[in-house]
Amino acid sequence: RFLKDGLAANARVGVLTISSGLVLPFTADVARIAEAIDKVSLQERNVRSEGCPLLTAYDAYQIASNLDPTALNVKAAEYATCSGVCSGGGGGRGRGRSASGPSACPVAVDAVKFMSNALWEQVRMQSQNTLRTLESIIDFMARMKGTRVILLASSGFLSGTLEFDEEQVVDKALRANVVINSLDAK
Repeated sequence: RFLKDGLAANARVGVLTISSGLVLPFTADVARIAEAIDKVSLQERNVRSEGCPLLTAYDAYQIASNLDPTALNVKAAEYATCSGVCSGGGGGRGRGRSASGPSACPVAVDAVKFMSNALWEQVRMQSQNTLRTLESIIDFMARMKGTRVILLASSGFLSGTLEFDEEQVVDKALRANVVINSLDAK
């Protein structure tokens, strides 16, 4: 519908993806644009840990950034149970919650912190790559004449500690008069 009704007569469209880069250079050929769009597929970056405990990207962000001690306790208890690292007097603090920190054994807490830091670093790097790619597209489009619009089809990305980077991309787009529209690809 967008290709039939939403494009101005002189509009040119390029199809790019974060994962594949340039799929179709900027063109006014509606048939080629439709064909390129049909070739684009969702590349989910559903990053999570393997095994026990199961850590989602959001869990890793919360734990690595020290934002949710309860999540750390829960995941450390999961890890202690499934790995057996704390069985038989392995350094646990007992079942009660300590006012000074997590209630799980220190070995499990340290292991979960390590796993969370590693997973969050991987997610953060992917998010930085997405922002850098957007910035490159904005730089390219800023040199073009006419109306410039990016339609970002994305299932989203966790930006966590990257607010400054996000703001820089948005500021660059505003200064270059490039509009970024988003479309939830889920």
